[in-house]
Amino acid sequence: MRVQGLPRAASARLSFKRRTAQRGTLTLTIPQAVATGVYHLRLSVRSGRHAPTVPLQLTVAAPKLVSFQVSATVGNLDPGAPISLNLTVRNPNSVPISISQLSATVKDVSAPNATAGLPCGLADFDVRQFQGQYPLVVAANTTRTLSDFGIAPALQPQLTLLDRPVNQDGCQGAKATLAFGGTATGQ
Repeated sequence: MRVQGLPRAASARLSFKRRTAQRGTLTLTIPQAVATGVYHLRLSVRSGRHAPTVPLQLTVAAPKLVSFQVSATVGNLDPGAPISLNLTVRNPNSVPISISQLSATVKDVSAPNATAGLPCGLADFDVRQFQGQYPLVVAANTTRTLSDFGIAPALQPQLTLLDRPVNQDGCQGAKATLAFGGTATGQ
């Protein structure tokens, strides 16, 4: 078998259920970096003296980004003790989605006990990002947590109130507002 006209780094494989089968399956593997567009292919399969050629058209389309919601609930923070963020992902779409990136940031800090001498702000918090495997596939119209995917707390995003070598009483009772983001495509 030979396929001409494939994009660079793409591969083709033709398989048959039995050696004597007259029908086969052509599997194309297209790397994500392949440019979108239409590719005109020619498939030829040699069988004895015969080598028929079949014209094929391959269309590579950009993935369709879809919206989804991410949230988390966080309890009390102790300086220097990270808390795992077991993110909740909601897919409101009528198709499954494939999440390829998640992010969490501290957007705002409200610290009622902060003073000029005992400050508390964004610089007092740190977020370690998601360390688990992508993609995360979420069925249509469902909600799942990272734990539902089997993601261990150590791999989930982690929020930390930094343990600074100064008095941090200004951060007592502080509330951090988190912002979440990510990228997902419809399947």
